[in-house]
Amino acid sequence: MIQYRSVSRVMDAGTISKNGASSKSQTSRRKLLFNLKILKQMKTKILLLCLILFCLNGCSNKKMPEIEMVFVQGGTFIMGCTDEQAEIDAYLPPPPHIAELMMEQGGDCWDDEKPTHQVTVSDFYIGKYEVTQAQWKEVMGTTIQQQRDKANSEWLLFGEGDNYPMYYVSFDEVQEFIRRINAATKKQYRLPTEAEWEYASRGGNQSKSYKYSGSDMVYDVAWFEDDRENKTNPVGTKQPNELGIYDMSGNVWEWCNDWYGEYDDNNQTNPDGAISGTHRVIRGGSWDSGKKDARLSSRNSMLPDKRGLGVGLGIGVGVNVGEGLFYFEGNGGNVGFRLVLSPS
Repeated sequence: MIQYRSVSRVMDAGTISKNGASSKSQTSRRKLLFNLKILKQMKTKILLLCLILFCLNGCSNKKMPEIEMVFVQGGTFIMGCTDEQAEIDAYLPPPPHIAELMMEQGGDCWDDEKPTHQVTVSDFYIGKYEVTQAQWKEVMGTTIQQQRDKANSEWLLFGEGDNYPMYYVSFDEVQEFIRRINAATKKQYRLPTEAEWEYASRGGNQSKSYKYSGSDMVYDVAWFEDDRENKTNPVGTKQPNELGIYDMSGNVWEWCNDWYGEYDDNNQTNPDGAISGTHRVIRGGSWDSGKKDARLSSRNSMLPDKRGLGVGLGIGVGVNVGEGLFYFEGNGGNVGFRLVLSPS
């Protein structure tokens, strides 16, 4: 009996030892399965995060519009009211008494185009066309009608379609457009300086000293008030200038990056305008302005939060531009922009 009890004890101890080992094994297995589950969940989260990051970078790039650019080799030019700008338009001359008065007042130039001065600019790329309504919508998500409504829903539309230039856009909104497209494309688009704009408008180092951007015949290159269509037109439908750039005369005024200020006669390299100011420069004239504004040295300006420029007759309204005309900010529907890139 004593021996039996001893064997029984031994058997019980062995059973206990075996059961203990089995329990530890099951615990280890449960831990392993738990860890594998955690790893699987982490893998799923990592894959989801990678997909989100891919869409933020790759997918957004695919939605960005293609901006066709033209290379402009740097050089030196005379900026402002040069001789061909001051000359009375020989193809569309005003009545003789008006022409005589114009010559007495310094020719066909506005006062703010003087004095002429030598400017040197570095290489850059500039948009072949004005930014279109389709390109704006791709980046900003708003249509020309929605932009008009931001200003005044009772104002008119002056040309609507994917290939029409964007207008009813303020300088401040253009800066947001640039911020978004740069973030998505990893490029460094910006607005042109006034000097870059005029140099490109003149044809850069291919310049033939035309009065308008690409021709001495304004009808060849510009949509302006004498076309009597009373609206914008699709970009690139007139002749380009010497560099292959379209619509730098007429269609819509174009924002430049500079604060508006007076010229001086000092030689300058890559100038970026006045140090400060209240108005930003706009250039090129528009569908509702005269051929004098379509000249490639003509200047104008507008408050950076405004979306349009009108022109009318009156005293004490807006900015006096001479000949009885006053510019005012309002229902113009005539200010757009084009982009610039510096070589990388």
